[in-house]
Amino acid sequence: MRENEQKRVRDQVVSLFSSVLHVDVPSGGVDLFEAGILDSQNLVDLLLSIEQQFEIEILLHDFELDNFRCVDKITSLILEHQAPKHA
Repeated sequence: MRENEQKRVRDQVVSLFSSVLHVDVPSGGVDLFEAGILDSQNLVDLLLSIEQQFEIEILLHDFELDNFRCVDKITSLILEHQAPKHA
């Protein structure tokens, strides 16, 4: 079940990159900053979209670039914020 949820969230994150930032992410582990996919402005747009899409709040202590370095890490962060809802 956890694996299905992870895949569902990951697919939604990839879809956000496409619909909000108009970019395709080559893989879940690619460094989004090094690849030039994310910069400071795109990160803000992505954060707002994530909060709306997943109905979560990204807290200040979560706002570390490493949490947003790749789709897999973004997915993990979202799942951590959703965990209390489903527990």
